[in-house]
Parts: sequence; C-alpha cells; structure tokens
Amino acid sequence: MPEAERAALLAQAATFVKDTTVDFHFEPSGAFTPEFKFEFTTLNAQPLTKDEDPVMMTGNWSGPVPAGSQGYRIVAKPEGKLSVLFLNNLRGKEVSRMMVLFPKEKSFLLDLIGNSHEVPPDTGVITAAASAEGGDAEGVKGQAQAVSSSTSIFGFLRLGFLQVVPRGYEFMLFVLAMFLLGRGFKALAPQVLAFVVAHSLALWMDVMGWVHLTPTIVAWGIASGIVVLAVANVFQSQCTFWRLVLVVVFGLFPGFRLAAAFAALGGEAETASAAGSEPAVQVSALLGFHAGVELGLLAVLAVALLVTAWARSARLFRWAVAVPGSVVLALFGLWGIANRLGWMAA
Repeated sequence: MPEAERAALLAQAATFVKDTTVDFHFEPSGAFTPEFKFEFTTLNAQPLTKDEDPVMMTGNWSGPVPAGSQGYRIVAKPEGKLSVLFLNNLRGKEVSRMMVLFPKEKSFLLDLIGNSHEVPPDTGVITAAASAEGGDAEGVKGQAQAVSSSTSIFGFLRLGFLQVVPRGYEFMLFVLAMFLLGRGFKALAPQVLAFVVAHSLALWMDVMGWVHLTPTIVAWGIASGIVVLAVANVFQSQCTFWRLVLVVVFGLFPGFRLAAAFAALGGEAETASAAGSEPAVQVSALLGFHAGVELGLLAVLAVALLVTAWARSARLFRWAVAVPGSVVLALFGLWGIANRLGWMAA
C-alpha cells in the first residue's frame, strides 16, 4: 500500500472515532477528546506478520488524568452504526469487566480511585456505603457483580445475533441452502441440529485455542458448502445420512468464521488469559455471543418459512422455490469461490 494511502486511512480512522463513534468522559470533570495515534495491526493489537492476518486499526492514547477525576466512562454516539466494546487496563492489570455498547448507550463508570469497576452505572451501590450503614458489604458486591455479568452477557447476545442478521450473509446463505431441501420436520430438523452441533463445536474449539483455520480456508469452506448443499437440493428432496454428513463437515466453517468475529472483540481465551482476565468472564461473554448466534439462526428460518408460506404443497415448494432458489444459491457460492481464486479481480 502506498504511504500516502496508508496515511489517509489512518487519518480517516481518527476522524471516524472522534466524530461518529464514542465520547470520552472523566467524572466529574466532563468530556474530553483524546488524540489517538493509529496503526495497522492484526487481532489483539499484534503486529502484522502474515499475508492472511486479519487487518485492524488500533489506536493508542496516553496522557495525564485531570485533577480531581474519580472515574472514567465512554458514551456511544447516537449517529454511530457500530457496537463498541469497552475494555480497560487499570494500574497494569486488565479490568475483568467488559461491556458492549450500542448507539446512545453509556458504559459503567471505571473508578480510578477505589477500582470498584464492578459497580453498575447509576445504581448508587458501592461497597463502602453498605458497610457504613451496617449492611452486608460482600452481599452488595456480589449483587453488583451479578448485574455486571448479566449486562455483559446481554450485550454479547446482541452482538452474536447481529453477526448473523444482518452481517453474516454467508451464514444466512448456508442456512437457506439447508432450508431449501424441504420445509418438513423430517427434512429440516435433523439438518438444523447437525449444523448447530457443527458450528458450535468449531466456535468453541477455536476460541479456546484448540483448533484454528486461516481466514482463506474458512472462506473457501463456507462458499464450497453453499455450492454443494445447493446443488444437492436440485437432485434430492430427502434428508439422508450423507446429507447430514455434508452439513456437519461444511457446517464447521461458519463456526470458525464466528470465532474470528468473537476474537476480534478481544474474547480469545489464550490472549485473555495472558492478559490476566478472569476465565469466567470470557466464558460468560462467549455464552452470550453463542446464544445470540442461535437466535439469529432461528430468525433466518422463521423469515424463510413466512416468505415461502404461499407455496403450500410440497410439489409447488420444490419446483417454484427450492430448485430455482438452490440454483441462485449455487451461483452465489461459485461467485465466492471465484473471488477467492482471484478470477473476479479487475
């Protein structure tokens, strides 16, 4: 990449963060504008070393904390179109609590004095206050941690759903390739179950650091799976043993794609462990993300059923929906493969 183009992209990132992403606040002194220095990195702010490394922009800022500041928070701007993950390091140690913010949402207050970052925002609940009134300080702390955990899980659930609808178009195409075999319980239910097992297994194995595939292999696998399932739909309408084998084998690849998306949020187990984050926090985040993915899967199937409700008979569904729809899906898959081969390059 030419140096001028590189510099322009980095400057664009700084403008994007400043104008459309988040506002930064020291409490009680108010809003401030950090001057980030951006650079190109891969996941977890690591240097780019391989051609297949995912490319990210990482911004760093350091400066003095205003006198009298008690806490720090961010606010997602209403005009923003992306979710924001709030991660922090305080006094050299990674803060165990994380939070997902959507437009107009405000993060918890990170206490810069007492490090009571587990207390949710705007609750007025702090351990010291409970102790002064003769209450159970440990009980209050436990309540705050429970609220914190549920808030984080819900945020990651929303992220998981969005990773399928509307962002995961390849995931949705794979689900539709299964759906077009037939809408009946005997045709659809075994495939959905096999797919859930396959992509869930791949997601957890990758996030836990046990198995990892390069983005290129994953992209090839998803596109190939769409083609294979779609072509098979043209020649058969029954869910056979070999059909389930295809769903399981190719269903692994969407799981690896989801794992890459989760890792981009800072949720990869090995990196989190190295940084000192609590395993329970990472597991709860992954559980929320995973649940959101499955809700997205159900949403895709529900919409597909509603859209094709007019084709009441199995024969009409097959020849008016399944066969032509499968041909279109196969073409999409072939287009994806051609892109990977570079045939579609200008």
